[in-house]
Amino acid sequence: MQQQGVRLDVLERLLNPIKTRDFFQTAWDREPLYVGRNDPSWFNEFFRISDLDALTALAGHPGTVVRFLTLKQNRNNLPGATPSEIRQAYLNGMTLVINNAGNIWPPLGRLCRGLEEAFAATVKANFYLTPPNSAAFPAHWDAYTVFAIQLYGAKTWKLGGPRHEMPLETQKFTPPVVIPEEAPCHTLRAGDTLYVPRGYTHEVWTGREPSVHVTIGIHPPLWVDVAHEMINQAALRLPALRRAVLADALAAEAVPDDAALAKLISEIAGLDLAAPALRAVIERRRKERREPVDHLLADLVRERSLGPDTPLRRREGMEAALDAADEKIVFRFLLGEIKFPARARAALTFVDEGEVFTPADLPELDEASALRLAEILLKAGYLGFVGDI
Repeated sequence: MQQQGVRLDVLERLLNPIKTRDFFQTAWDREPLYVGRNDPSWFNEFFRISDLDALTALAGHPGTVVRFLTLKQNRNNLPGATPSEIRQAYLNGMTLVINNAGNIWPPLGRLCRGLEEAFAATVKANFYLTPPNSAAFPAHWDAYTVFAIQLYGAKTWKLGGPRHEMPLETQKFTPPVVIPEEAPCHTLRAGDTLYVPRGYTHEVWTGREPSVHVTIGIHPPLWVDVAHEMINQAALRLPALRRAVLADALAAEAVPDDAALAKLISEIAGLDLAAPALRAVIERRRKERREPVDHLLADLVRERSLGPDTPLRRREGMEAALDAADEKIVFRFLLGEIKFPARARAALTFVDEGEVFTPADLPELDEASALRLAEILLKAGYLGFVGDI
């Protein structure tokens, strides 16, 4: 499914049977949404309980943070954790947290990249292994949006109201938070999803069952980010924005009054900078994303098997921007940029749609040119083979 040129398959996976259109109209940035499924296998493509030892063995690798937590004890920023340490912590009632687990576990990395694409956001997946009758945190709120997906066992979420309305990430949580006894509770079981908007208070615990779940933090661009970018771009055109504040403040008669500031803001609005500012903010978010970890090297080794009928697909999170420059097309994506002849525009637009294709499907190119373009994008890490390795 496509919406405004963005792939939503991963988001649909989290929300099904709720339609993405309904989610954005009724829940997004407004209120929590619980999706119960009674289908323990729903998220098996991202994690199975048989994967637990393999995933936790990677804890502490670069790009992740390992923590052992209870309500009374907090061991943060550990350099790593051996299997025996994890086992003993679990027996002691501690929750194992692996922050940024998508950096070490390719299926969760694909999930993050799909959501980065859907929201034009920075996305981080934190993995939680919690023993029975345990809690890792007291009641709190987060300054970012959360999707919780239950992978194994069960965990209960008690949801209070919004403590802060859409807080900025600089507005950090400060305890204590008290959630009323009558606040709604949802017990997530394997295959369930819970959406919690930023600023909503919540308290989470296990009962008789252990729990494995992932919280997916969504950090989308905000309109305040666009406004900041508009001002930065406007400063290149308006000398008044480049005046030194200190000099103005020292000369009382030069301090602008509200009317002068309103005039300056009106001038900024008249420069039609909203669209380019939004593009700049989204492009910055794109550059902040981590590289994908799935099959990059394996696909490179397999490159010689590429033929006209080889199924290919753009990797998740690799959507590109195409710009014209000196009769060339500049193809910018997560891992870099490549210049192509202008006649390749239709083919490049085609591959960036993200659907499965073969080199023979590429429009407006002969077979040799199509194979060459596919080879270049495969070696660059933008494209990947479809099917088992």
